[in-house]
Amino acid sequence: MAAVGANAAEGLGIAAEGKAQVDVLVEAKPTYDLSCSVQDLLNHLERMTGAKFSLVKAPKEGRKLIRLANDPALAEQETVVRVSERGVELLGSDH
Repeated sequence: MAAVGANAAEGLGIAAEGKAQVDVLVEAKPTYDLSCSVQDLLNHLERMTGAKFSLVKAPKEGRKLIRLANDPALAEQETVVRVSERGVELLGSDH
């Protein structure tokens, strides 16, 4: 299973030459914890790449995404990471 995610990630560049190549997607009404996680991610991505990443509420056609969302089906402190040709999905729980 890890090989599938690794193969999908090979073509997923997040930034090049100081320009973001992905958008960060967050659900419409994020919890406080999710909002903090999104801000932390944006800060780290900018520090790592020098690029400014756009926070979007809906996908833009042709743009890859890093999607953050709460999944109430997950246990406390459980996290799911999915990688595909469309981007990366990070799911967590705010229990």
